[in-house]
Formats: sequence, C-alpha cells, structure tokens
Amino acid sequence: MTIQCWRFAGQGVHNDTHYEYFACGTNASFQLSGGVQLLYLDGENLGGGGFNYRTGTQSLSVVPDDTPTPGYQTFGNCTNCKNKVIFYDCINGNCTDKTQYNTPGIYKSLTDCQAVCANGGSCGDGKQCVDPTTFCPAGKVCIDDSEFSSIQNLISGINNEVC
Repeated sequence: MTIQCWRFAGQGVHNDTHYEYFACGTNASFQLSGGVQLLYLDGENLGGGGFNYRTGTQSLSVVPDDTPTPGYQTFGNCTNCKNKVIFYDCINGNCTDKTQYNTPGIYKSLTDCQAVCANGGSCGDGKQCVDPTTFCPAGKVCIDDSEFSSIQNLISGINNEVC
C-alpha cells in the first residue's frame, strides 16, 4: 500500500479563516468530536485538538504534493511521503506492516500479502494454492478452484497416457 499525501481543508471553528493541513499516510478521515471536525490519519488525531474545522466546511483529498492553496493558512507537509511503499509480512495468518515487528517485508503491498496470508495462511474462499499444502510458500500464488481443477485434470490425463 502506498503512502499518500492528504490535504485536510476547512474553515476554523472560532473564526472565518480557512485552513489546510498536509500529512502523509494511508487512511485519512474527519471525526466529529464536541461539535467540531478533528483530523485523523492512520488512526491518530493530527495536531491533538488544535486543528478542528466547522462541520460542513471540511474537505479531504489526495494531492500530488503539499503546494499551498491561495487563501488558506497552510500547516503540515508531505516531504517524507513521496512514493514511499509499505511492505508487509504474514505473521500468524495476518498481514503486518514490516516496521511493526522489524520483519523483512516480503510483500510489496497489502493485496499481495493477503493473497497468501488470508485465513490463517491458506488461500481465501474459492481459491486453491498451487502447492498441494494448505499454505502457499514464497513464490506460490492462490488461483481459482476452477483453474486448479483444470490443471489437475490435465495432469491426470498426462499421467494416464502411455509413452
């Protein structure tokens, strides 16, 4: 999953000033608290409670960089998030950001990790691992059951031929 540059924008609670706040992360949102909109990024409140917007004025967008918008007071930046990729590892059947436990980061996206790590390490529903074990080892992938069945039938046909 790629870290993105997020732009939080809105009107201040106790004034008519418009603010924008730039930050790097994967999951951004506003959360209503005490009648104001607080900025959240990857589960963390940005700026404590010091950045809050009037409900109905807030906007959130992914932007290519932290270029200030005319008419807004600008805070935060995106200098450290350009093209940064989060790597994952499968630990006990769950995909985990490699920085959480200082693991090697085998998978370059959450989707790649989940393809082999879902359901306790086995393929998801309706899929079959191309290795006959219940877990896909490194370099193996999960494929649809119908495709796996076709491959099995071809192998069986080849094994039954007389050379």
